[in-house]
Amino acid sequence: MFTRSNVIGHATVISAEVMTVDREALLHRMKEMQEADARRLAELGFDWRDCPQCKQPPSAENPLAAQPGVLQLDDGRAARMSECHQYAVYGGALAGIPPAPSLFLTQAVQRAETLFSDIGKPKVLAPEIRQGTLVSGSREIHWALLPNVCTIALLVSNSPARQPVAHASMLIAVWFQDEFGALTDFRTRGQLTGLDWKQCAVDVER
Repeated sequence: MFTRSNVIGHATVISAEVMTVDREALLHRMKEMQEADARRLAELGFDWRDCPQCKQPPSAENPLAAQPGVLQLDDGRAARMSECHQYAVYGGALAGIPPAPSLFLTQAVQRAETLFSDIGKPKVLAPEIRQGTLVSGSREIHWALLPNVCTIALLVSNSPARQPVAHASMLIAVWFQDEFGALTDFRTRGQLTGLDWKQCAVDVER
């Protein structure tokens, strides 16, 4: 079990130490952070205050209550997608037949371990491998390909996997799909919802 402060991703998070100081100092620190963020964005020619504003009606519900990317697992647990990274598996292939899928599966695991170096081992969902034969003159070249897009996702549950004292649990999932964007393949989605969370996830203390 380990501590990960930015459970919600790479957003700016005020540490517990800051929360212990008086309110005036806290507000001053928040203002400094906002000004620093504004300067970084200004370097890119961007001011978030110029973005279109959409006013919402008053409500007693926390505006963060509806989280995107929430999965309902088969065991009844809810897990939300905190981060998602996608890339083209064969993006660098210009010609010829790519090597065996094992190379690209290994590369996907390495990317996942680099992205989330502090969160256990990634869980790779078994992809559907497409096989065929390329006929070139008198030659027949057999090929095997993965789906075109690799997705690496950080899934977070607000309940522990194994340790009752933990505040949350996390799992890195790796899967392959045909297109960029949302997962629409029912087979892979079934693998996701059927994950053995207790076995694969890592407990977290925030």
